[in-house]
Amino acid sequence: MAIEVDPDHGLIYALGEENNQIIYVELIFCNYFYDIDYQDEIDIQYLPIGFDATPDNEYRQKRLNR
Repeated sequence: MAIEVDPDHGLIYALGEENNQIIYVELIFCNYFYDIDYQDEIDIQYLPIGFDATPDNEYRQKRLNR
C-alpha cells in the first residue's frame, strides 16, 4: 500500500491483507543494522524478501568499508 525507505535509517510500510486488515511495519535502525532481534518480533511474511538488518549484514559491511 505505502512505503518510505531511507538506506541509512530504515523503512516504514503498510500492507493490505485480504481481510481488509492493514499491517503497519516500522524498522528504524542506525548504522545500517537493527539492534534488537526483529525476527522474533515481526513475522518473516511481513519483511521484505531478503531483508537483513543484522550486525553482520553485507550492506553494512560495505558501507563501513569492512
